[in-house]
Amino acid sequence: MLTRVLGEPGVDVLEAAHWQGVRKLDDGRTLFCTRLALGSLELGGLGLVVEGAFDGGGGLVMQLVEAIGEQLDSAVLGFLALTDGKGALERLDALSGEPPAASRGHIGRYEVVTPLGTGGMAQVLVARTRGPEGLGRLVALKRILPHLSSDPSIVQQFLDEARIGLRLSHPNLVHFYDFGEAEGASYIAMELVRGVDLERVLRAAKGPLETAHAVAMVCQGLAGLHAAHVLQGEDGAPLE
Repeated sequence: MLTRVLGEPGVDVLEAAHWQGVRKLDDGRTLFCTRLALGSLELGGLGLVVEGAFDGGGGLVMQLVEAIGEQLDSAVLGFLALTDGKGALERLDALSGEPPAASRGHIGRYEVVTPLGTGGMAQVLVARTRGPEGLGRLVALKRILPHLSSDPSIVQQFLDEARIGLRLSHPNLVHFYDFGEAEGASYIAMELVRGVDLERVLRAAKGPLETAHAVAMVCQGLAGLHAAHVLQGEDGAPLE
């Protein structure tokens, strides 16, 4: 059902349980609906009621509603992880087991599972590749935010990141798998790293880390950075 409604719905929320997208209501208002889910866990739906009709079907408003829904999904994932003491990716692993979750759409050949976070330039989502017999793997899919996809400097920065990342291979660096473009926005498919983040390590330590442990982590990071900085192009010049 519509578990979160912004505005007076004017419809039976049970009737609207399976609605998706834009719906014109009998009273002249418009209802924008998107489903909320984490892996195979259904969280209900989000609806936004707006006065009047919209040119072009209200596509921009629908994008806004979907973005709000993705942020709610991310917040719920973080809350679920905190309640049982697990990391967000550990919790996502449990939620992404078989049977596979219903698709939240596709970006290129990747099936979107759930959002992980959004930065100033791009959004990172958990996505799934699908191969023969349904085989595939989860990846971290980074895509340029829609309102920046036509900015030449942002696109070039993203292309440079993909070009260099696809050539890197080091145990202390995230692996880049693929690069492409879908619906006018570039994306990068990367390794989805499991494990515990540094914030949780520090919280569990309840104090400063042991010197040897801290130095070892810094050295691992520096080794990855060094591998990236000595990488050369086909002409022998450093990659920039």
